[in-house]
Amino acid sequence: MFNMPCCYCEKLWIHLLSLGITLIIGCALATQSLASNVSITWDPSPGPDVAGYVIEYGVQSGKYEYEVDVGSVTEFTLTSLNDGITYYIAVRAYNGVNQFSDYSNEVMFNGSSDFGADVYSIPHIEMSLVGVDSEEIYGEDGRGENAIDGDPSSIWHTEWYHSDPVHPHEIVIDLGYDRQVCGFSYLPRQDGGYNGGIASYEFYVSTDDQNWGNPVAAGVFPCSTDKQEVAFDAR
Repeated sequence: MFNMPCCYCEKLWIHLLSLGITLIIGCALATQSLASNVSITWDPSPGPDVAGYVIEYGVQSGKYEYEVDVGSVTEFTLTSLNDGITYYIAVRAYNGVNQFSDYSNEVMFNGSSDFGADVYSIPHIEMSLVGVDSEEIYGEDGRGENAIDGDPSSIWHTEWYHSDPVHPHEIVIDLGYDRQVCGFSYLPRQDGGYNGGIASYEFYVSTDDQNWGNPVAAGVFPCSTDKQEVAFDAR
């Protein structure tokens, strides 16, 4: 999702000032091959009647001007992309009567990038929750594990039914094994409300769950239900 190289880390620690969070983790992957080409790979759709896939892309996030029907393959190289232009790419499956699936996660590619590393979203099934400082389990299903379940309809919410713990709050996520990490995405709650949305945040990385150092990213999210993306230097 972020077109920059990263170093290795195992766990991510996020300090959040207000929490109502779902992280959307998908399967599409973009690999730079030549300056104006990009190879796309994706996990096969689990549907029993998949007939093929369509790659859609454009120069605005979520708005795809072009599409390529690639048939039943799960890897394809887009060619002749313009140097210096950022493209947003997603994949959909279709069946024999031209019914289409939802989009995969969106990946971003810039033809002028000079790195050769793979950039992709970590599958949520490969991550696990180490812990949160607070979660609501009585008034609603606001468990911390909801933050990484890949379901946009679920949320992690700090406790409010029996008590109202003060900020900041934190979540620790184990990425499973050493990975290259260069950013994260945050999807606020999608049920029409905004209570529990993140305001200020700090993002930390560690390889031993003990030494965190300074935050690799910090900022303030807007009061919006749109997905937010944060990129940082290689870690």
